[in-house]
Amino acid sequence: MQIPVVVEPSGAGFVARAGAPFGWTAEGATADEAVAKLRERAAGVKVVTLDVPDGTNPWAAVAGIMKDVPEDVWQEYLKAVEEYRDQSDKDGRPW
Repeated sequence: MQIPVVVEPSGAGFVARAGAPFGWTAEGATADEAVAKLRERAAGVKVVTLDVPDGTNPWAAVAGIMKDVPEDVWQEYLKAVEEYRDQSDKDGRPW
């Protein structure tokens, strides 16, 4: 496996950085030494992927259920929600 590594001068030599998801850094007197230290840090590391099944989001089951509601019914519903919230605010109740 290959990952991109940035090597740049630092105050006392060089620093080698591997970006996310690794977040590794190593310093050395030379660029090659910094990379070698970073390689040592990565030794034995195994990178794997994880399959996440579809539908794990609980909202996925109800997504789009309102798409066929007529616009006038939808607007009436929104108006009723607004009126309820206004009345709840006046009464000092949470929604």
